[in-house]
Amino acid sequence: MRRPVAPRSAPAGVCRPYLLAVLSCLVFLGLLLGSGPPVRAAQPSQPPKPREAPPPPEIGLVLVLVVDGLQAGALERADAPGINGLAASGVKVASAGPPLPRDDLPAAAAAVLAGGAAVTVPQQLEARGTKTAFFDGSDGNLRPLAAGISHYFGGPYGGRNRAVVDALLAELGRQLPYLVVAVLPELRPVLDRSGDRGAEYLEAVRDTDVQVGRLLGFLHSRGLFERTLLVLAGTGRQPALILKGPSLREGVVLPPADLADVGPTLAYLTGVDLPGAKGLVLWNALSPRPDRTETYLLERRVEDLSRTVAGMREEMRALYAEREAVEEERRRLAGERAAVAGEIGERDERIRRLEGKVRLMGRVGLALAVGFLLGYWLEYRLLRKRFLMF
Repeated sequence: MRRPVAPRSAPAGVCRPYLLAVLSCLVFLGLLLGSGPPVRAAQPSQPPKPREAPPPPEIGLVLVLVVDGLQAGALERADAPGINGLAASGVKVASAGPPLPRDDLPAAAAAVLAGGAAVTVPQQLEARGTKTAFFDGSDGNLRPLAAGISHYFGGPYGGRNRAVVDALLAELGRQLPYLVVAVLPELRPVLDRSGDRGAEYLEAVRDTDVQVGRLLGFLHSRGLFERTLLVLAGTGRQPALILKGPSLREGVVLPPADLADVGPTLAYLTGVDLPGAKGLVLWNALSPRPDRTETYLLERRVEDLSRTVAGMREEMRALYAEREAVEEERRRLAGERAAVAGEIGERDERIRRLEGKVRLMGRVGLALAVGFLLGYWLEYRLLRKRFLMF
């Protein structure tokens, strides 16, 4: 009977190459099975789409505060946290030009509301069927500017800012017009009396800031602040000008502008026209949006300023031509005056000669008369001696 033959084990040196080959095959299979779909040709990279910003809140209220006598420089010296807070969080104009030739309240209010046009922004809104209100702190002096406005409140307020704000808050508590104009009159008499550096004026600015703070507090309490387009404009030689609200930049100080620029800016933001306005839209005060990029806004501002400069050059040329015409007319009149003066001199000389002749003839006549009388007397004496013998 044959005994089974036990299998012979491979030598130790022979097993290692086989194991390495098996492991390599397993790794290769793993790579094949784990690899994704075939690699495609590289596509040109596209920039990621910009993230769209949330749309700005719609304007729920337009509040225009005309503070008679508020000077821009005084806000840096006075304790006015409310007004300065608006300036820091909104748009502040570094130097606002007053209306010319007058810088009083009626002229400044007309510049802010109309921008040099024949109609105002409130009147255009009323024509569209939008209700507006006007709180005339001047006790009726601005009534012509408020013509056609639905709700006119003419006081009397006694020249007190608090009385105007009380009436305004009471009305806003009852109903909410789309646009409200409020005139605060208390600063102007103090400015005229003590100047914008006097302690009395700075204290009056602080009191005015308190009343503005009451308005801001009301807007916050009603959830209206973020949807309020607020304009605060002063009057006088260096009026303050601050804008805050939807569609406006935040924390920006603009280069010099004019009070008359407020009217066209309000008209643009509220969607009405101001035909014939002399002011310009403050494009550089508006915040960029997808439909109006920052480049577009700057281009519009530069374009408007360029047109204004061109118009001013034309006016300067017209003024130069008018000055030349006036100079020519002055020279002509001077020549005519010299000619008339020469003629008058010649006439006076002729008169003097004639007067000399008249005087001479009078003297000659007098001498002849005297000679005649003397001769007559001598003849009388001779005849008397000859014939009367005495």
